[in-house]
Amino acid sequence: MLYLTGGITNPFSLLLIAPAVLAAATLPGRYALLIGSLILLASLLLTVTHLPLHGGELHSASQTPIRPMGLFTANALGIAITAGYAWVATSKARGMELALDVTQTVLAREQKLSALGALAVAAAHELGTPLATIAVVAREMARKGKSDDDRADAELMIAQTVRCREIRAQLTAKPVAADDPPPA
Repeated sequence: MLYLTGGITNPFSLLLIAPAVLAAATLPGRYALLIGSLILLASLLLTVTHLPLHGGELHSASQTPIRPMGLFTANALGIAITAGYAWVATSKARGMELALDVTQTVLAREQKLSALGALAVAAAHELGTPLATIAVVAREMARKGKSDDDRADAELMIAQTVRCREIRAQLTAKPVAADDPPPA
């Protein structure tokens, strides 16, 4: 349409900037560069070859040979500057979006770890009473055991309850982080 209506001298030729800006803002760099190059080529072709715009003597009298090249240069600079700005702004926005996603992921992980630590402390607290009961019963079995095997089993149970109490004390003192190995 611009070819039929005066080429680059048509005031609407400035609308060629819009597709380059949209491409720079939404497409990957190589595609935006391809579209920008095609638009620059179209602008150059509209500068060199077009049908004249018929509209009166005033228009043709003001037409000098250098004017179309000036308009092409203005179009080319407009495309380069606005598309470049759109591309940089979009790149920065994508970087900020990525940083926000990473921050949200880390925050979610920290919240899960905090909840896991609280759960470990609560579980350790709840295990105190059953461990005490097992220890009392195991001591009675060790004292009143009928055979050496029974007393040895009771002593093993006592040793294991002591170990469970130590683990419980570690859990209540410092919750286990996900990267730490479990207590031995």
